[in-house]
Amino acid sequence: MEQPDRFTVVLYDVQVDPKEIEDIIVADPSENLYKDLIYALRCIAPEGFRVRKEIYGNGRFSFVSSENILSEDIDALVAEKFALMGVKTE
Repeated sequence: MEQPDRFTVVLYDVQVDPKEIEDIIVADPSENLYKDLIYALRCIAPEGFRVRKEIYGNGRFSFVSSENILSEDIDALVAEKFALMGVKTE
């Protein structure tokens, strides 16, 4: 194996179809991105905002924060806001 630069890996004597290797996910940077977003938003949110709920996955991210008690139906509210942007949620 050789790695002449960070975007290229040369494999020798591999008995696998190249298409199989092509589809292997080496790293998914979105996992750390969501964690970094949550951390940043928790730091940015005003100090009085103690109640928080974050949801991430399927290419979507939501962060709800309030100084008051969050309603039980916060998921419906988040889905409604995503619908305004043209994004369907399950």
